[in-house]
Amino acid sequence: MTRLLAITPGRADVADLRRAEALGDAGIDGVLVREPDLAAGDVAAWLDALRARVPWVIVHGRCAGLHNAPVHRSSTDLRPGDGRSCHSFEALDAAFASGSSWATLSPVWPTKVSDARVPLGPDLCLRWAGGRPVYLLGGVTQAQADSLRGAYGIAAIGAFFGEGGLAAVGAFRRALQVQV
Repeated sequence: MTRLLAITPGRADVADLRRAEALGDAGIDGVLVREPDLAAGDVAAWLDALRARVPWVIVHGRCAGLHNAPVHRSSTDLRPGDGRSCHSFEALDAAFASGSSWATLSPVWPTKVSDARVPLGPDLCLRWAGGRPVYLLGGVTQAQADSLRGAYGIAAIGAFFGEGGLAAVGAFRRALQVQV
């Protein structure tokens, strides 16, 4: 299972596909293709392109069924899925009780997205994760990477798809103490 998960920003921009490919070349472990505005055929093309460069390529639940990719679903989508987005301890426990193989837990810190969720903070996220395959997500920056030491994995959008995104791979990997 992977430890660093980049999540595409959902802008349906080919530049994000190119960045995801470059992240693969830089050693990213996985990419979650979350592109709700792309047609199914375009999402499939992104999956095919990324599989050549990234060890683990998954798709958001809205695009389930494409090329047999693992599926990551929202916490409110009760259909079976390989992974689940969670925003509370109860949702996290429910995800694993329902058979999810991994989960994201967010937000760790405030995000740039206009979201009313209260940041959980790294200590609470690490405690809730409890050694399970949980990717901490939300407002994660390279400067905060060391406070996530001990996490199973880190997921990010802005840290990987913003300025300096390729350097984030090394910073986060050092925080997780994972060797390439």
